[in-house]
Amino acid sequence: MRNNGTVRRFDEPVAQLSTRIPKDLHRRLKLHCVTREIAVQDFVVEAIREKLGGSRSKRRRPRTADRSLVYASGRT
Repeated sequence: MRNNGTVRRFDEPVAQLSTRIPKDLHRRLKLHCVTREIAVQDFVVEAIREKLGGSRSKRRRPRTADRSLVYASGRT
C-alpha cells in the first residue's frame, strides 16, 4: 500500500482478492482513487472494513437469518 509515495506494509497476513465488477464501476473506482491520490487497494480494504462493520479485531455473531441458513444446509 502506498503512503505518501512510499510502500506501506500490512500489520497482518494478507490474501489476494480477485473479482469481476462492471466496467463503469471500475472506471469510477480508478478515477476516484487517482483524483484523491490513494491506491485502489487502500480504498478497497477500507470500503470492505466499513461495510463489514469496523475493525478486524471485532468478531460479531451471525444474524439469526445467517444461522438459519447454516442449519438448513446441515452444518452446525
